[in-house]
Amino acid sequence: MGQHTPPARQRQLVMQWRASDLSAAAFARAHKVRPGTFRTWIARHPPEPNSGMPKAAFVEVTPTSDAFTVQIGPHALAFAEPPPAAWLAALVRELGSC
Repeated sequence: MGQHTPPARQRQLVMQWRASDLSAAAFARAHKVRPGTFRTWIARHPPEPNSGMPKAAFVEVTPTSDAFTVQIGPHALAFAEPPPAAWLAALVRELGSC
């Protein structure tokens, strides 16, 4: 990044980092920002309350004898066994932003 990064761009990068699986240092290096500078931006741009989830989000998990059903708002997904927690959390975040 250049000598000065506008606050709107800082916030955008911080939000992208929060949605990623990268460490702050790795994300900063990938975007050509010094890790210390990026940590300052993270502190300057705290997450918005309830970011990533709609206000009326509801996730219902129902185990049955032959399936595992996850209800996320209007979306229902059935699995033969429980999916990995990290994957399910990422899916809930993604569907929450629809």
